[in-house]
Amino acid sequence: MALRLNSRPEEGSANGDLAVPSSDRVVPCSDVWPIRPSVRPEPSPVAYAIHDAKNMLGVLSANLEVLKRALRTMPLPRGAADALGDIDESAQRLNGLLREALSGLQGRRRHAMTPSASPLSVAPVVAAAVDRMLPAARARGIQIACAGPDDAYATIEPELLERVVVNLVENAVRFSQPGDSVEVEYATRNGRMTLAVGDRGPGVPEDALDEIFASYRRRDGDGTESQHFGLGLAFCREVARARGGDAWVFNRAGGGACFVFEIA
Repeated sequence: MALRLNSRPEEGSANGDLAVPSSDRVVPCSDVWPIRPSVRPEPSPVAYAIHDAKNMLGVLSANLEVLKRALRTMPLPRGAADALGDIDESAQRLNGLLREALSGLQGRRRHAMTPSASPLSVAPVVAAAVDRMLPAARARGIQIACAGPDDAYATIEPELLERVVVNLVENAVRFSQPGDSVEVEYATRNGRMTLAVGDRGPGVPEDALDEIFASYRRRDGDGTESQHFGLGLAFCREVARARGGDAWVFNRAGGGACFVFEIA
């Protein structure tokens, strides 16, 4: 399938809309810390909170191991077994993110912002990220459709690309309604990898299309207090720009928004 989102709207088709995958197959598919001064500051309340959260996660992980051992000989429904595996994997990922957060506060960086040396196959990373978001989407009656060529590649660390996809898909699911479909497309053309995530939510006000990528800016759909802090989109743009690309959004014809992540 041809990706129709590998250019900004003014460079592409008249409406800049997202190509809907021909198949209705549902495909099973945080933050970069800046360099700080080498002199370590006194620990902040944030550092203490992250440290204590890491300790609490250790307790949860230990109890999860007890639960897994107790259930090892018991037949579990497919959904329950998958959920248990997702909890285990998410706990490990969260532990890594908390370690990265503490490293960032200490002035050390776990993920270099320079591109990785070897090209990465995009398809399995996107599929893993979408897979992580499927339970939350299905709980709200939302489907996730994914399309892209198997030979798409990008020069980026797999964990960073997965975090970008999760942030964009989570954002799209949050602003979708039951019965909607979130559409994910990706492709590599002329040495650039483009990832597009479209929804049919309320869209983004025209005067906020760029501002929404600033730190602590939120796409609040109903005006109620949000549980989110407005860092996910800022993270996506920072990763893209560090790799010679960018991230942007445009409103789709017929309603909704399309977020585009592109890197060299």
